[in-house]
Amino acid sequence: MLKKWNRLIVAILFVSYLSTGTAETPSTQFPGLPPNFQPIKVTVLAFKIFPGSFWDLVTQFMAAAAEDLNMNLEVLDAKGYRKQMLNQAQAVVKRKNPPDYLVIANVKDIAEKMIQAADQAGVKVFLMNTGFDAEEQKQLGNPRQKYRYWIGQFLPDDYLAGYQAAKMLIEQALRSGVTANDGKVHLMAIAGDRTTLASTQRLAGLKQALAEYSKVVIHEITIYAHWEHDKAQRRILFDLTQDHHPNLNAIWAANDSMALGAIDAVVANHQIPGKDIFITGMDWMPPALQAVKAGTLLATLGGHFMDGGWVMVLLHDYHYGKDFIQETTSFKSQLFALNASNIDNYLNRFGQQNWQKINFRQFSKIYSPLVKYNFSVESVIQ
Repeated sequence: MLKKWNRLIVAILFVSYLSTGTAETPSTQFPGLPPNFQPIKVTVLAFKIFPGSFWDLVTQFMAAAAEDLNMNLEVLDAKGYRKQMLNQAQAVVKRKNPPDYLVIANVKDIAEKMIQAADQAGVKVFLMNTGFDAEEQKQLGNPRQKYRYWIGQFLPDDYLAGYQAAKMLIEQALRSGVTANDGKVHLMAIAGDRTTLASTQRLAGLKQALAEYSKVVIHEITIYAHWEHDKAQRRILFDLTQDHHPNLNAIWAANDSMALGAIDAVVANHQIPGKDIFITGMDWMPPALQAVKAGTLLATLGGHFMDGGWVMVLLHDYHYGKDFIQETTSFKSQLFALNASNIDNYLNRFGQQNWQKINFRQFSKIYSPLVKYNFSVESVIQ
């Protein structure tokens, strides 16, 4: 009899608990949002040229932000094909139930066509990672000018990244005494391609640094390896074995895949990367981080994959009435250098890419009393 009374009391207490509303509901789980809100739907068009590429980091970081902010993220991969990405964009905006927001990049100059399609369909579109060159930007204006539904953009400062990587490379070679008989640094540049803005802007930054160090640096050659490890490795190894550039002691690469190809080429030529030849890369790809730790890669500049997460924060806040136009419609990120001085700290915290450690709500104006957004890499890794 006593057991029956105990069970009855437990049941009454449980019903009372539910009736008082102390169970977690969407409104208590996500304070500051309207009651019975529906998750925001976002579709991002990725351009994954190969498995484990930069776009994997971008979409993984976006997914972690989406989970924190109760957003539904759909990732469509064009697998490195320009036409496929354009077709995907056009198909998405024509859906019976399109997403609330479409996130795109200006891969091989197709962004305006995607923006046009979204604008005609009344689907809000956000540009990230790769934007327009100066002439195109002049014709298109800023977001919300020519195209009403192009609401914003978030782009890395590739020019500054190319410049900083070159300065680090040159200074390290000079400081270490790794110069040719003429006392100069002999540098090879590996660019991505001749048209993508990330490639042209990073190369322009390199050229600015070369101009500043013209008395101590000889720019041997610029090669285009289309962002790929194997193409970079084959071309550099050929040049080294054929003794085309016997004084080479520095290699600047526009991304980590090509930098890693350069490392493999130097090793295959029986030289020591990080001692005989210094190399820099960009993008913070996991193998590159390990190369920095091992000392074969001088530095990798990156962190701009996080821009995808910040775009999710901006779209979330915009959706719920905190329009980022109060600050700007064109956000800019700076790439951050990981080198021997800080690589261990970064790997200890995020070496497993466990982005769930990050509380994305602290970057949102809905959940935090922010006057201005702070999307710096330092705010995450320090």
